[in-house]
This record gives sequence, C-alpha cells and structure tokens, in this order.
Amino acid sequence: MNDKIDEVLAAAAVIEAAPAKVVAAQKSKFVVFDPEEPPEFFDTEKEAKDHAEFVLDQYRDMSIDGWAEEVTQIEWGEYICRERVTQTVCEPAEEGSEFEEVWNFELKAPMREGLK
Repeated sequence: MNDKIDEVLAAAAVIEAAPAKVVAAQKSKFVVFDPEEPPEFFDTEKEAKDHAEFVLDQYRDMSIDGWAEEVTQIEWGEYICRERVTQTVCEPAEEGSEFEEVWNFELKAPMREGLK
C-alpha cells in the first residue's frame, strides 16, 4: 500500500512542477525534439532551427563508427497545444480512505491569454 502512496506523491510532485514548463511552452512558438533530451521550446524559428542543427552536429561528431538510429528522430517545428491535462475534480476522500482528497484530470483546450 505504501508503494501506491509513493506513486501518488510522485505524480503530485510532477504536476506541481509542471506549471513552469507549461508557461514556457505557452509563450514559445517553436519546439525541438531530440530523442536524448526533453523537448525544448524557443521563441523564434531561427532559434529552433539553430538548436536542431546543433543537436544534429552532436550526432555527427559521435558518428565516427556510424550514425545512431536516433538521429532520424530529431525534429523542430511550430508548437501548437490543442489540449492539456487539467485538474477537474478535487473532493474530500471518503471516510476511512488513506487519502485526504480525490483528484481527477481530463484533457481540455488550454485557456488562451485574453480569452475567457
């Protein structure tokens, strides 16, 4: 049972840390996908393309004995968030539960600045 509690606490920590990454993504228009790293967000097309070229150069430097398969997974492009995980319910847990609250999440379209 403690493993389940640890899982829930770990998930909560990830969710709690996520807003900073969400804000960065909301303000950025371009993204680079590197199979060895998490996605990186950029404000301009040039920054994103330059970073993708940098990542490719790193693979090129390591390709003395042949190219890694992952090199074909490098991508960059415009970032458009259609939906994001959003907390929809937070209720007190049933009496006798080991948890204090019960949360639920759904995919929803993100709120855009200036829209209500």
